[in-house]
Amino acid sequence: MSDMQFKKYQHIERLGTPATEGILDGTVYVFDKLDGTNTSVYLNDSGEVEVASRNRVLTPNTDDNQGVRAHILSDSRYKDYLAENPTHRL
Repeated sequence: MSDMQFKKYQHIERLGTPATEGILDGTVYVFDKLDGTNTSVYLNDSGEVEVASRNRVLTPNTDDNQGVRAHILSDSRYKDYLAENPTHRL
């Protein structure tokens, strides 16, 4: 199996703060960030899809972050993709 475990999602700094000074120097890659929820999706060591927020794994007993866990688990394309690419994290 892939030995994939929960990883805390990296905090994203806002441009224009001292922490981001010089960040736009050189080659820059920009990716969309959708407001509402931070999510990661991966296969756990048992081959099951795990859905996590920035700070924790989402379970049936936790807040679902705007319904993202239910959505991902209801769409087989996530599990199909991760089964073919078990080291990927979405």
